[in-house]
Amino acid sequence: MVTIISVVTAQAGALLALWLRLRWQLRHARVQGRHLVRLPEVAAGEGRLQLVEKHGKSHHVTINLTFSTRADAAP
Repeated sequence: MVTIISVVTAQAGALLALWLRLRWQLRHARVQGRHLVRLPEVAAGEGRLQLVEKHGKSHHVTINLTFSTRADAAP
């Protein structure tokens, strides 16, 4: 009886850990998506946006946002 309870508890713990990790990944992707959607709006003026996405063992997103100084802007 103790063995069955131990196995069920271990499986429930593993399932809970998997559910929490998936929930964190979805929340992280949602926040990242919101920021990526807003970046072109920021760069729309005088900026240049370069987005490099790499897939492999881990997922990397590199964002370069540069602004050129306007001629009519005061230093």
